[in-house]
Amino acid sequence: MPTRKPIAQILADITDVVQSTFQENLVALVHYGPTVERDQESPNPRHDPIRLMLVLQTIDDACLEQLADLDPVAIEQKQTEWLTLSEHELHRSTDVFPELFLEIKRRFEVISGSDVLKDLDIGHHHLRLRCEQQFKTLLFELQHDLQVKPKDHHLRLAEQFLRFVEIAGGTLWLAGLQPPEDSQELLRVATEELGIELEQIERVRKAIDANRLTKKNCLKTQIDFIGLVRIASNFVDAMDDEIIVVETE
Repeated sequence: MPTRKPIAQILADITDVVQSTFQENLVALVHYGPTVERDQESPNPRHDPIRLMLVLQTIDDACLEQLADLDPVAIEQKQTEWLTLSEHELHRSTDVFPELFLEIKRRFEVISGSDVLKDLDIGHHHLRLRCEQQFKTLLFELQHDLQVKPKDHHLRLAEQFLRFVEIAGGTLWLAGLQPPEDSQELLRVATEELGIELEQIERVRKAIDANRLTKKNCLKTQIDFIGLVRIASNFVDAMDDEIIVVETE
């Protein structure tokens, strides 16, 4: 069985491939996420894939062909997740995906090129609107499912609950807090900020985790979940856009 390479060696190999392929078109190659702090370990792609942001000056048809031709072995295709965008797109994307770039800025290292995140501004009004939009979209989905009763209802509920946790994390950025990486701790902190009772959210989570829901219990869980999402949505909707600046590392 071949020895798995440590993250630092994988990054070095990827950097060589990216630099030789894109040359002057390369603006930055950024490594971000939990694996930044574990460069001497081997990655676990199921839990913590190596996340990379590739920023190029321009992305045209020729560039797309280069992306498609990158050696999957050399770039550790099974070990990595890529976010590829042009320099222009980077500065035009923070209003649409503010929580994504806050997470990237939380923990990153530039392994080639310039520090494109240094002066990347993330507007709080964009983040508040994004969180409100996500909560309301989830609310509408849950109420739709209440009426149409999809066959894969339990799987949908589980996926929707995970989305709720992710959106709650974005809401903590609005409150000037960095969302904990542990989902249980994130929910505990989020309930305090959103005005939700922890017992209520735990009841919904445990019901969904039980895998088997009777028709009666499923309806109750749906209604409880909808109540949680509505409280969170109303909370974000009522927030003032003039709030404390989020400090990122």
